[in-house]
Amino acid sequence: MQTGFNAGDFIGAKKCMLSILSSENVVSPVYTFAAYNNLGLIEKNLGFYTEALNFYNKAEDLSIKESKISLSLADIYINKSRIYTFRKSFPTAIEFLEKAIRIYKSVEKAGQFIII
Repeated sequence: MQTGFNAGDFIGAKKCMLSILSSENVVSPVYTFAAYNNLGLIEKNLGFYTEALNFYNKAEDLSIKESKISLSLADIYINKSRIYTFRKSFPTAIEFLEKAIRIYKSVEKAGQFIII
């Protein structure tokens, strides 16, 4: 039996992601970023847009703190854009889409693919 996000068990997936964040072990920024992003996706799918944005903001802050302007950050901007679209805050949604596009273009120009 499949469990977690792909099986639609959002509550189980959320518990798993929160356990990663509350672990006493040192967790790599890569896993912390992924946990925040996944928690944002879970909250969005449950219709809790404010909570989703809070997790996306934490992922964004971590990416900036780690000085990693990457495809992953662009993905966060896309996710934030979707929430603002659901909320009918179209100018803000467009702003995040444009940020994502700028990152995708800069990565493409540089010929590098940095994923944290």
